[in-house]
Amino acid sequence: MPRQKGPKNLADRFKGLLGEALSRDDMSVREIAVMLAEEAARAPVQERAPEVTDLLARIRSMEARNDGGWPGGDVVDILTEWFPALGYDIDGPVRS
Repeated sequence: MPRQKGPKNLADRFKGLLGEALSRDDMSVREIAVMLAEEAARAPVQERAPEVTDLLARIRSMEARNDGGWPGGDVVDILTEWFPALGYDIDGPVRS
């Protein structure tokens, strides 16, 4: 399957996906996290930014603590700490 045209590195693709997801009101935090994790899984290893590896490690750790579950509060805490690593001000307005 050919890659879509657009941002070439994973961090830029993440920023685009995240901006799109945050502008919608019909996506849960879990759906956003899964979308980002799936994008990371498709990326070649050399493209994976340290922030992506960190997010996946945090999610796996959370799953291990919760018998594979994704408690909403834990997911929100993880993403609330993680978004600033991508340059997002989670208390500010949504940027596109």
